[in-house]
Amino acid sequence: MKISVAICTYNGEKYIKEQLNSILNQTRKVDEIVICDDRSTDKTLSICDEMLKNSGITYQLIINESPLKVVKNFEKCYSLCSGDLIFSCDQDDIWLKNKVEVIENVFIEHKYVDMVATDAYLIDENLEKMKLSLKESLQFSMKDSNETLDSLLKSFCITGATMAIRKDFVQKINFYSTYWLHDGWLAMIASLNNSFLYIEEKLIMYRLHGENTCGIWGGDLLKNGTVQILKKEKIKEIKHKAIRYPFYYEDYANERKNMYSEFLDYFESNHLTIPKNNYNKLSDC
Repeated sequence: MKISVAICTYNGEKYIKEQLNSILNQTRKVDEIVICDDRSTDKTLSICDEMLKNSGITYQLIINESPLKVVKNFEKCYSLCSGDLIFSCDQDDIWLKNKVEVIENVFIEHKYVDMVATDAYLIDENLEKMKLSLKESLQFSMKDSNETLDSLLKSFCITGATMAIRKDFVQKINFYSTYWLHDGWLAMIASLNNSFLYIEEKLIMYRLHGENTCGIWGGDLLKNGTVQILKKEKIKEIKHKAIRYPFYYEDYANERKNMYSEFLDYFESNHLTIPKNNYNKLSDC
């Protein structure tokens, strides 16, 4: 298999070197790195070019004509990748050395799988590991792979930084969501088609530094708390919101209804079918 890495950057000079180093030192060497930059004003691009020009890996550095922001930038980056597998990558994390090898083997072993995502260590800007993992922080409750769709329907629990997708899968998916980010949309489509596989192994260090495009709720609880305490505090926060905003639950329910309706509309408008059991679960939501 040919393997591409899709990286979207914007003013990432502080962490991009560590991220690229972790990609270049994989036990299974990647074949291509595609970087789409959203008009950085710092040294991000010069750092990337300096590191990659003597790496022996084919690479592209693309500067967008105008800022696309995260979703459109990743769409563009995926489209420029030529590999059979595309590893989605943020600019500020660190990959474990065996990430590519482990995930490629999953795709080889499971021919039906279009997307793979994993758990991750949470670290702060100083590389200090937090007590909770990414899965625990997002309260992603799943006993086996057959429960993936149930978990996705309950919460936003798949992070693009941990996922890899087949090129032919992403080529077929049109993204037009008002509510979903690209990673959540792709994960749901794959899961509804029974072609998504989540593995428990932690294969990246996901950095939380206060300037993440998509952060994780929890603060110090992620460093020192437990899953039970985090869940309790999350419920407390929701109750406080409901007190401050009288229509909080009603608005939340309507938003979720619209989010799920987008998938029903997508499959119907494109004349696509999904397993009846999955269709019923989506309709019930």
